Amino acid sequence: MLTIGDLIAVISLCLTCLGLGYSIGSNSDKTTKKRPPLT
Repeated sequence: MLTIGDLIAVISLCLTCLGLGYSIGSNSDKTTKKRPPLT
């Protein structure tokens, strides 16, 4: 079974991955919107 410490570690890891993915996704959306006029 997972201990409380393991559970907290997994949740924090998931939150950091979601945060990074969201920030990268929002940045890529902004750059893709800026790219077509430049090309």
